[in-house]
Formats: sequence, structure tokens, C-alpha cells
Amino acid sequence: MDSQRTWGDGDLFSESVVRSYVDGPHFVERRWLVERVESALADPDCRFLLLTAEPGAGKSAFLAGLARHHPEWPRYFIRRDQLSPLGSPGARAFLLQTGLQLAAHHPRIFATESITITIQQRLGAVTQEASVIGAEIRRLIGSPFRKAALEIIQEVERTEGNVAGLRVGEWITDPHLIPLADLQSLALLDPAATLQREAPEERIVILIDALDELRYQDPDGSLLAWLETCPKLPANVRFVLTSRPEELLNVFRQRQQNWLREETIDAHAVPVQADLRRYALTFISKEVVGRALAGRRIAPGELVAQAVTKAEGNFQYLAALFRGIEQAVSAGEQEHLSQLLQLQDIPAGLGELYAFFLELIKRSIAGQAVEVPGPTPFEIASLPAWEGLYQPLLGVLAVAREPLARSQMRGFAGVQVEERWLSGAIDRLGQFLDRVDGRYRLYHSTFPEFLTSPETQIAHPDVYLAPSEWHRKIAGHYRGRAPSWDAVEWSRVDDYGLRHLAAHLSALCHEDRFQRELYGLICQSFMRAKHARYGSHQPFAADVALAIEAARAAVPPNLVQEVRGRLIYATLRRLATNVSPTALRVLALVGQAVRAQGLAALMPNTALQSTGYRLIGEVLLERGKPDEARDALQQALAAAQAMEEATWSVDSKVDALSALAPALAQVGELDRLLTAVEALGKGSLLEEAARRSRVGALSRIAMALAEADANEEAAGVANRALRITDGITDPETKAQALSRVAEVIERTGERAGATALADRALATAEAMSSGWNKAQALSTAAQALGRVAAFDRAMVVTRMVGDERARSNALREIALASIQARDFDRALAAARSIGDAETKAEVLGRVASAVRWSDDEEQAPEVASEALTAARTIADDATRWRALSQVVEVLTAVEGVDRALEVVETLADEGTKADALSRVAETLSWSNEKAPAAAVAERALSASGAMSEAYARADALSRVARVLTQAGDTDRVLAAVEGIGDRTITDRVLSTISQTLAQGGHVERAVTVAERICDEWQRGDMLARIAELLARAGESGRAMEVVSRALAAGETVSGEEMLVSALGAIARVLDGAGNKDRAVVVANRMLAAAEPITDERAKTEALNGVAGVLAL
Repeated sequence: MDSQRTWGDGDLFSESVVRSYVDGPHFVERRWLVERVESALADPDCRFLLLTAEPGAGKSAFLAGLARHHPEWPRYFIRRDQLSPLGSPGARAFLLQTGLQLAAHHPRIFATESITITIQQRLGAVTQEASVIGAEIRRLIGSPFRKAALEIIQEVERTEGNVAGLRVGEWITDPHLIPLADLQSLALLDPAATLQREAPEERIVILIDALDELRYQDPDGSLLAWLETCPKLPANVRFVLTSRPEELLNVFRQRQQNWLREETIDAHAVPVQADLRRYALTFISKEVVGRALAGRRIAPGELVAQAVTKAEGNFQYLAALFRGIEQAVSAGEQEHLSQLLQLQDIPAGLGELYAFFLELIKRSIAGQAVEVPGPTPFEIASLPAWEGLYQPLLGVLAVAREPLARSQMRGFAGVQVEERWLSGAIDRLGQFLDRVDGRYRLYHSTFPEFLTSPETQIAHPDVYLAPSEWHRKIAGHYRGRAPSWDAVEWSRVDDYGLRHLAAHLSALCHEDRFQRELYGLICQSFMRAKHARYGSHQPFAADVALAIEAARAAVPPNLVQEVRGRLIYATLRRLATNVSPTALRVLALVGQAVRAQGLAALMPNTALQSTGYRLIGEVLLERGKPDEARDALQQALAAAQAMEEATWSVDSKVDALSALAPALAQVGELDRLLTAVEALGKGSLLEEAARRSRVGALSRIAMALAEADANEEAAGVANRALRITDGITDPETKAQALSRVAEVIERTGERAGATALADRALATAEAMSSGWNKAQALSTAAQALGRVAAFDRAMVVTRMVGDERARSNALREIALASIQARDFDRALAAARSIGDAETKAEVLGRVASAVRWSDDEEQAPEVASEALTAARTIADDATRWRALSQVVEVLTAVEGVDRALEVVETLADEGTKADALSRVAETLSWSNEKAPAAAVAERALSASGAMSEAYARADALSRVARVLTQAGDTDRVLAAVEGIGDRTITDRVLSTISQTLAQGGHVERAVTVAERICDEWQRGDMLARIAELLARAGESGRAMEVVSRALAAGETVSGEEMLVSALGAIARVLDGAGNKDRAVVVANRMLAAAEPITDERAKTEALNGVAGVLAL
């Protein structure tokens, strides 16, 4: 199993890495090399361009420059900087990352590959013995990057047998479980083929840096192994790879020789020497260096020429030399400075330069000893300074995975010297160190590699350091005297230990005993400690992945530990499902955005994940952190694009995308969103409907921007929608699209343009043949005219609409637009013209409520009476009672409680009466009439038992709960809730009570009530909302305490759900090991475990998991 790629900063496009190189003060543009790359990529037989050079030749910086100039090129950096690991070496992580980047820049090439299955059957009788299956699919894989659509229509007159529309043997939706052969098609091969068909002139160029880093990894499942054996790539795909000259790449060269082009950066080439001179000139241009050269009468050009010659084409040689010069200047070491500036006895070659500097340090401290505590109190012992202090410090820094504090360097190295000795050593080693926020790291990867290289062991044994020794020392430091990892007092372990201990043990896994240590580290106490520290299971999940990899790489593979690891991993992903996105927003509000992103990263539900990342990004924008916000918002966009339309409706996906618009506009990423939206439905069989969806989505995005006062951006998006509208041929669809765009343009203040579009919609509708479709189109056009304030013309058009329902809908929208424009006479005229009684009652009620606050408020009772009369004419009993209940709410506000209660008494249905009473009570409460409101609420509470429909009862009781809680009678409501047997209703009412208490400042009581909510997700969400109120009020401490309870609630999962996840992990391992019979037995146990789950959302998710393994 490849490690799940984790992005602590949510940097989907590695932009922080690119910035660190390209925006640095010494970055050198290498145009000559860019031209060579472009020439190689233009070769029609080129698929791979391998750029090789020695360490320190500037390969990573060059690739970062390419990424800056070509933001649309996917990029994959194995290291974050010259020391810290970033990308997983696994092929799966690479393909997932590349697919997400491609989907962000080219969503249309994924949208066109939707899986569309349409089954239509008409059947007579199906006898008891018969079985009918519309379609059978042995394996269906859900892409993380594209959509799937299923439409099944079966008409059966009579059945006694077995009828199935679609039977799927294996349905895989988790990207980490998709076979690699399928994932490569989903992420790269199929989209590339689509792009080649649609835009033959475009290419996909993928950048991969530091391919040589894979030499330390087991080749099974690695990125390098995939590059060696990948299928023939489409003609429009290119890889640009950077690496040191490595024998490890020989297999890759041999297998891809027909498609491989190589560019070697010749250290002695004229352009390379010119680049080095430019780099050196930036250094000697510093004032302090110029003074030092002038004082010694050294010509700057002479130093540059000699240094470039000795560098042998290596930028890091110059960097190391110049750091040595800077340290000598800073320390006032004039003799040493003269030696360096005159390049006396300075060797050529980077490795030899490192050895030279280290030997200088060794000689300078020769004969020195450092004092350490002796075997007895007050006794002092001594050790040679190099072996006792300098070598241990360099050893731990050579294998450290992040900058170390002085105390960590001391503890890991096991040195017990006094602080003055440590300070002196750090000063002497300063030219090799970078200081980051008070911590230290070796400045470039070439230096620790030199220290730990087998070549150094032979050529310079006095400065060689065995890496395994220092990995052991760091791991041993944290183990201490504890008999097992489970016995370690993790609360006393620092962040470095919790973050990187597993990686240090993993580096020692070539020894059996350290494999056992890594397996032992994956224990409950370690998991709890990491969760308590970071608030997410994501860091522990990464450690579990390391243990799984170690088990798979063992000889022979350790099947028991792999099963154990996969079981734990599946459980951790299941826990993340119940975390509320609101909790993530609260964490960001209290300064824990990184923790929030860690929780979001584990969410398997893409809709919630997108919401979570968006909320984090919005808070970061509020806090003035646009770069961090951009990273979170890019992850939100990627998650929204990954929403499969077999699981989520198109509207749900559009909701997720449009919600991102204002924030993405603020960080300059709006174009990415628009590109994604414009790809919706492309290539589908129903292209007209797809265009309508895209216009609708763009219109909603434009409206969201307009509501955020980003009118210029909104107008631009509306124009993009209009261009798509021009391509629609179906008149009804076109009229609808034009009307939507007109509404947006009106919202931006461009009434003339909006009116012109409404006129176009009308002209389109008028040109249609008579019939139902024309009626719908005319209705749409009338609504558009009403929204642009062309009310009189709109009313004329409504008289042309032949369908009564369509006409009523148009009049409703005209009336509502008139209310918004405060033109109550026209609103009333439109409402009175409505033919459908239910719609008429609703709209008259709205007009009455609006008129009440106008200069014509005396007209409000008359209009309310008209609404009552309209409601009483509704023929259907249930519809009439519902309408009367809603009108009663208006009567309470307009004519008073007595008139409203008088109407309530005329209601024959007791359930409707309870609903109406709850509305009266709520309206009185809004008017601050607390006592009458509470009295009516008591009546509603008593009558609510007659309500049979669960959701209606929940709504009514929620209104009652809000009123009584505001009146201070919370206990009365809670007592009534105890008698309700329906958990859905109970949870809904408890949420209302809790929220009302919190808004009233009764936070502790609100938390207590929220804790009584049964559904874990609702409980966590409610607690998170309380925490947000506290955070917004500046009470970060209390907010943190409450959101911690919310997260704990979210991570409570039923035993059955946990069992399904665990059994699924075991079944897949057994299948992978070739034990299919046992895998099938376990899959059947999954099905049995899923059946008792009562929560519908959880049960659906569990059954999807069962479907993924049932055919093994």
C-alpha cells in the first residue's frame, strides 16, 4: 500500500516549493536549458525527457522555474526543500496527485468520460422461478476525477420472482483501493486520449523532480517502477524528469528507450559556466564582500573566474564556498578569510570542499576536550571534542526530518556538555547550518548525503557518519527505559517525536528487530497521544501506512502485520466521516488551521471535505492569510470536482462549486473554478441539458459574486454564461438560460443589459409552436421581465401563457419581484391574478406581510383576509390545511393573535391545528410578546401528539421549543421531548433548544442539551456551532474546549459500522494474498454486520463498502 499523500499546508500544486526556489535572491534563469527542453518535447517520438546532472547543479530550481512559467503543467516534487520529504515515492500517490491537478486545469477531459448506464425494460409477469437482470457488471470502479450516471427504468406488470435493474459484483469508490492499472487510466491515460481528440494541439507535460530520491525505497509499487512498466503513453503526454546520474535508472532507460530523450547538464558547457558566473556575481556584489576583496587587492573578476573553475559546474560548490566566506567575515577570522578569498589550497569538487571545511574544523579543535559529568557526583570526565560533540551533532542533523532545537540536538546526540561547549560547536559548524525560527538544520541535501555516503567512508573515513547509528539514537531517545512503546509516557514526548518517530524506525527496517519495533509503535497509546496533540487521526494514519509498507516489503511478506495495519487504516478513515465541517471552521478561528486541514484530508466524503476546506479557507482570508487560504481553497475545489454524480446530484456538485466563488475570487483563482464549471456534462448524450446546467452553474456563481459586491467579476462570469447560451438550440432551454443570465446582470446594476436579455428570452419563447413547452418558456420570460422591473410587460406576457400552473408560477415571481422593488400595488395585482389557489394564498400572505411595514399598512388586514379566502378554496384537504396553517402565521402579525386563534379553531385536522399554533407562537415571540407566545406554545405542545408526519412534527416542536426556551421554560420542553419515541424528532428539537440557549448566552446549558442528541453527526455539528459563537465572541479557550467535544462526538461510530470497515480491510488483504475463499467468507460477514445499522446515511455508506468486496 502506498502511503496516503498528506499535505500539511494543503498545497495541491506545490506552489510553496516553487516559490521557495523562484522567488529566492539567487535564482538564475536558464533560458538556454528551457530551449533545449522545449526542443525535446517537440519531438513527436518523445514521451520522457530525463534531465540529469550531479547534485547541486540546480535541477530542482530549474524545474521550479518551468512550473512557474507553465502553471497548467502538473508537478510532483519528491522533496519539499533540499532536506524535507514531500511527495510519496509511491505510484498511487503520484497518480492521484496528478489526476487531481489535471482535473483542476482540464476538467472537461474528465467530464467527457462519464460512465453512463441506461437500462430500460418493459416486462410482463415474472414467475417465482424466474430471474431478470437488466445489466450485470462484474466490476465498476468509481473515479476520483470523473462522474458516473446510472438511469434504470423498469416497468413490471407482476412479479413473484427476482428482478434487478443492475447487478454490480465489485464497486470500488475509495481511490486508495483502486487497482493501479485502473488508476493510471482514470488519472492520466484516458483524459489524455480525450484531450488529444478534442484539442490535438495541446499537450500534457508532467514535471517530476528528484527521481533519484527513489533509490532509498523498495521498488515494489514505486513511482520509478511505474515509469519503467507503464503502458504506451498517448502522443500528447510528456514527462520531464530530473535526476542525478544513477544506475538505478538503467532499467527505466532500457525499457523506455524508444520514447526517452535525455539532456545532461554538462558541467563544463559554456552556458553552465555563464550561469555560474551570474550566480557568483550576485554574491560578490554584496558590500561586505566587496570591502574584503578591496582590502586584499583581489580583483572581483579573478575570484569569480577561479571559483567557477573549481566549482566544476556545481552551484552548491559556490554556495558552500560563499557560506564559508560569510562565516569567516562574521567571525572576524582574517587569516582564514584571506585563504578563502585567494582560494589557497581550496580543492575543486563539492565533496572535496566539504571534506576540506570539516578537516579545518577538526584541526582547529585538535587536542581540545569537552567536559562531561563523571561516574560519581562532582566528578568531571572529558571526551575528544570531535568524537564527543561535533560528530554527534552532525549525525543527528544528518538524519533529522525537520529543524532541531538546541535541546533536541543535545538529547538526540546524547551529549551532556555544558551550554558553552554546545554554543561553541554550533558557531563553528555555522556555515553548514540554516537557522529556522530558532532551530537548526543542515543547509542542503548534498551535505548530509556526503556525511553518510559509502564513498565518504572510503575516501574520508574520519568524517563519515553511519546513518543507522543516528536513527537508532533518536528512536532510543524516545523509548528511554520503557519496556515497550505502549508503556512510553507520550504526554511528555515532544512534537518531533510524535511526528517522526515512525519514520526513523522505518529507516531501520532492513533489520528484523526494528521491523518489530515499528509494528509495536502502532499501538493505542501512541494513537491517542497523536490525536490529543494534533486533533486528527491523519498523522497516525501516515504512520500506519509506513508499517503496512514495511510488512509488505518484508521477506517473506508479514501478512499478519499487513492485515492489522489495513484494519487500523480503514477504521481511521471511517472515523473522519462524522466530523462536522463547522468544527473545522472553529479550529481555524482559534488558530488551528493546520489541525483542521489534517481532519479534512481524512474525510472520505468529498462533499463534506469540500465544505470543510472552504470554511477553513474563508477563515484564513478573514485573518489576512491569503496564501494559506489559497491552498485550502484549492483543496476544496479539488474535492468538489471529485464529487461523483452517481452519488451526488448535479445540483449538489454545483452547490459545492458555486459556494467557492467569492473566496476563490479574492485569492485570484476564479478562472480555475470557471474552467471546472464549464466542463460540467461535456460529452454527455444530452448536450442541451448539459449546457443548461453549465449556464445555471455560472449564473449561480455570478450571483454569489454579486452578493459579495464583486460586481465586475460577476459580470465577467455572466458573460461566459451568455456565450454558452448562444450555443443552445432548444428554444425552451434557451429562454430559461437567457432568463437566468438576465437576473444576474440585473443584480450587478446593469438594468439595460438585463432587460435586453429578458427581451431575447421573450422573443425566443414567442417563436415557439403552441403547446406546453411554449407555455413554460413564456412563463420563464415573464419572470425575467418581472425581475428587471418591466412589470407591465411581464403582466401582458402572463396572459399569453396557456398552462395555468406555468402562468401562476410566472405571476408569483412577478409579485415577489414587485415586493422587492416595494411596488406593492403591482405585487397585489399579480397576486390577485394567480389562478392556482395554493400559490395565490402563499403570495397574498407575503404581500400582506410586506404591506404591513409600508405606508399603506392599513391595507394589510384586507390582503391577509384575501389570503385566507384563497386558502379555504383549495380542494385537497391536506393542501388546504397546510395553506391555512401558513396563513394563520400572517394573520397573527397583521390582525393579531385573537383573529389568528379564531381561524385555528376552524381547522378540522388536529395535526394541522398543532402546526398552526406553533406558527402563531413563533410569530408572537418574534414580536417580543413573550407571555402570549409561551401560552400558545403550551397549547401547541399539548396538541403536537396528533401530528402523524415526522418532519412536520419536528418542525412544529422546534418552533415550540424555541419559544419556550426564550421564555425560560427549557425544562418543560425537555420533559416533553423525553416522551417522544422518534429519534429524528427528538434530535431536531434538542438541536433547536441547544442553539436557542447558546444564542441567548446560556452556553453551558446549551452544551449539556447538545450532549443529549443521539445522532453523532448532529451532536458534533451542534457543539461545533456553539463553539463558533464562542470563537466569534473572542472566547478562544472556551471555544476550543467545546469544539474538542464536537470532534469527540464525530469520532463515535457504531460497532457495526466499525466492524464493516475492519472486515473490508481484511477481505482485501486476503484477496491480494490469493486466498479468495476466505475473502468471500469475510465479505459475507460484512454484509451481515451492515444489516443492523439503523442510521440511513451510515447504512448506505456501509453497504457501498460491502459492494466493493462482495464479488472477491
